[in-house]
Amino acid sequence: MKEEWLGKFLSPWHSVGIMIQDFRNTLSYLSDEKVRSNFCPVPFMQLLFHPNGDVNPCCWNMDIRLGNVQNKSVEKIWNGPELQSLRQEFLSGEIKSCQKQIECIGCHKYFERFLSQIQVKTIQDRMPVRLDLRLSGLCNLRCIMCNVWEEPTDVYRKLNFISENNKLLDQVREIDLLGGEPFVQQESFDLLEMISKNRPQCTWAFSSNLSFELTPRLRSLFDTIQIRWFQCSLDSLKAETYPKIRVNGRLEKVLQNIDELRTIRDEKQKRGEGFRIVLTMAVQQFNWKEIPNFLKFCKDKQAEAVFQDIIHPAECALASLSLDEQAGIYEYIISSVSPEDISLYLKPIVIPLETRLKAQITQG
Repeated sequence: MKEEWLGKFLSPWHSVGIMIQDFRNTLSYLSDEKVRSNFCPVPFMQLLFHPNGDVNPCCWNMDIRLGNVQNKSVEKIWNGPELQSLRQEFLSGEIKSCQKQIECIGCHKYFERFLSQIQVKTIQDRMPVRLDLRLSGLCNLRCIMCNVWEEPTDVYRKLNFISENNKLLDQVREIDLLGGEPFVQQESFDLLEMISKNRPQCTWAFSSNLSFELTPRLRSLFDTIQIRWFQCSLDSLKAETYPKIRVNGRLEKVLQNIDELRTIRDEKQKRGEGFRIVLTMAVQQFNWKEIPNFLKFCKDKQAEAVFQDIIHPAECALASLSLDEQAGIYEYIISSVSPEDISLYLKPIVIPLETRLKAQITQG
């Protein structure tokens, strides 16, 4: 009995000791400038799960396929040859798989906060502490630039994934929950309720269309869990444009839910648990004139604005317009948005326009 009690008492301190030693090992590796300059912690701390069961390290390089949960266990995926090889690249400083992403996006810097929580070894003793979960393609909308709703909806349910992966979920510290639309999926509620009970310190980020009823059950969950940020894909503030882009969506309901979400954020903020609200616009031929108003709306709602330049479907993309039309869009943005806001928010739109227009001048 005494030994059992002593073990329970010492166990957390033992874990802390291991984490401190792991961090010392990490710092030792990063003392090498060649390793430090391009080091990414993601292969040592995260897995991304797709609706069809495929697994990747992250969303920035989907070419690195680690396996599928329908024919390989999470444990085997986590320490499989693909991920071991990727870890070795970062440990040696000889980056090949993610070189383009590091140079163009700088995504290796996004999760530096995890450097104190990783093991710098090719084979990991612990399961990942961060999960990017897209457990189902089920969605209530049919957005014109998205086909996630065509993805499977029952892969993880048939595998009893949530109940059969206690080892994975018992160690997680951060979860990003995406879809489809996560809040019309039963798997999301099962996961939220399980993690909030067993891992209350776990923090969450959500990507949602907010085009649904914010039920008392969901509001209660939001009040219970720790939220880092909540992203809503909005795309338009015009009643006539919104349903053209986000087919089956209800703009009035979304705007109502954004205000409700702000109330939840403010209530949690009083307890020191506030979170970021992010509103996104997929800029395309239908909505580019809304950019200044969208930016003002985000500021008025104390939300962060994110603008994305869509590529598909091609007939909706800005890149499919004539160069004269693109030049007009560029001049409109430059003349109606401050240089500071362009630098902060609109580089993903302005830079591709500039690149295409400069290419025309060069060729001419």
